[in-house]
Amino acid sequence: MIVAGMSTIPSRAHTSPLAIASLLPQVDRLWLSLDGYEAIPAFAKHPKIICQFGQQHGGLKAEGKFLGLALDDDAQIYVSADDDMLYPKSFVRHLARMCILHPKPVAVGTHGSVFKKDIRSYVSDRKVTMSRHSQIRPWRKVDVLATNGTVHLVKDLKFDCRNWTYRNQVDLNFLEEASKQDVGLVTTMRPRSWTRPLETRQSNSIYANLLKNDSVQTSRICKILGR
Repeated sequence: MIVAGMSTIPSRAHTSPLAIASLLPQVDRLWLSLDGYEAIPAFAKHPKIICQFGQQHGGLKAEGKFLGLALDDDAQIYVSADDDMLYPKSFVRHLARMCILHPKPVAVGTHGSVFKKDIRSYVSDRKVTMSRHSQIRPWRKVDVLATNGTVHLVKDLKFDCRNWTYRNQVDLNFLEEASKQDVGLVTTMRPRSWTRPLETRQSNSIYANLLKNDSVQTSRICKILGR
């Protein structure tokens, strides 16, 4: 069974329905973590969608996108997605295929980051990579995979996001879990603008807060990568 997970907040109520609509036909089930909601919004009422309130699971924030990985016993392929992204019709199929074809256990995404050997800033000392159809190899290894669009096999990587210490540091938490279970992180070939942001430069985004202070993330990435 293909199971997806997404976390959403009230300020994304205008993008969430579009993101969900683009992803839902590609999966068997979507676990939607509601952060800051007191009731289930109309756009989340669908037979394929299982809603959970983040506050009922230890105050889950963005990491709630992985709640289904812990709670859904039927999941064989797990998809992580964001509430402000538009996914093409072939998104899950393509990433799942690349995941299965890889000779080693991997999580596959559309973009990620590669860090310098000497890391002084999580934001500044990395290169964001986006694989294109023009590259020779079908995969590219990255240090950190962006979890706004990933696919992995549950038999290779399974964890419980409710045990995570850090909130709204999903990419780093995902890296930490993958490292513990010896699962590689790769991006794969895709056309330009294959996935599209529905909104950018949100003042309340995780990235906006990261730009203000990345000291914790810098310390963590150095520790995880051993640099």
